[in-house]
Amino acid sequence: MKVYQSLTEFNAINCAVATTGTFDGVHLGHKKILNQLVQTAHKVGGESVLLTFSPHPRLVLQPDAELKLLTSLEEKIGLLEQTGLHHLIIHPFTKEFSRTPSLEFVREILVNQIGVKQLVIGYDHHFGRNREGSFDHLKEFGPIYGFEVEEIPALDIDAVNISSTKIRTALTEGNVELHHLFRPSLYHRRKSNQRRSNRPLDWLSHSQPRHQLPTQAHSRRRGVCRLCTLERRAPQGHGQHRPTPNRGNQ
Repeated sequence: MKVYQSLTEFNAINCAVATTGTFDGVHLGHKKILNQLVQTAHKVGGESVLLTFSPHPRLVLQPDAELKLLTSLEEKIGLLEQTGLHHLIIHPFTKEFSRTPSLEFVREILVNQIGVKQLVIGYDHHFGRNREGSFDHLKEFGPIYGFEVEEIPALDIDAVNISSTKIRTALTEGNVELHHLFRPSLYHRRKSNQRRSNRPLDWLSHSQPRHQLPTQAHSRRRGVCRLCTLERRAPQGHGQHRPTPNRGNQ
C-alpha cells in the first residue's frame, strides 16, 4: 500500500476503483466496504484507492465537540494496510475544502485527480458542501463522467447497525463487549497493551500529535481495465448543472 499525504501527491491512474470517508476505527462495517473495493479492483484489473481525511472533519467543523477518535492516524494506516488496499490518500481537511460543492468534488477530485472508474460506497453516504451529495447524485453523475457506482448495504451485528459513532457510545457507556464485537482486532491489541502497561483502556484524544505518514512503495499490477471502456456523456447545459441537495439521514 502506498500512502499519500494529500491529493496533490497522487497522479490519476487509468482504472481507479475508489471509496471515500473518514474510516475512524476501521470497524467491521468499514472492512465490508474495503473488502468489496479490493475484490472489485482485482476483478476489473484496476487499483483500489481510499480517499480519507485528517484531521477528522468534525474536529474542523465542530471544534467545540468532544469527539474521541477510535484510532490514531498511525493505527488507522496499519489497519488499512491489512486490507490489501493499493493506494491511501490522506488529504488535509480544512474549512475551505469543506465548501467544495458535490459536483466539483466528483468532477475535479474523483474523476480528474484520482481517475475513478468505479465507486464503492457505504449505506447513506454523503459528500460535498453541507453533505449535499448522495448516492442518487452519484448515479446521476456516473454516466456523465464515465464511472459506475456500487452501494454496500449497512452491516448489522445482533440487529445493531455498525458505525464509529455507535462504537464510541458503547465505550462511553462501558459496553466493552459491544465494542469488542465491532472492533475485535483493535480491542485485543489495546487489551494486550493495557496488561503490559497496567493502565485502563483509554480513549484517543484529538489533541494527539499528528503521526508521520509512512510511504511504502508497492508494485502496480498490469492489466486491462474493463471499466476503462466507459464513455462520458456530456449533459445539456452542463456548465449550469448543479445537483439538488438531498440531505438524507444526518
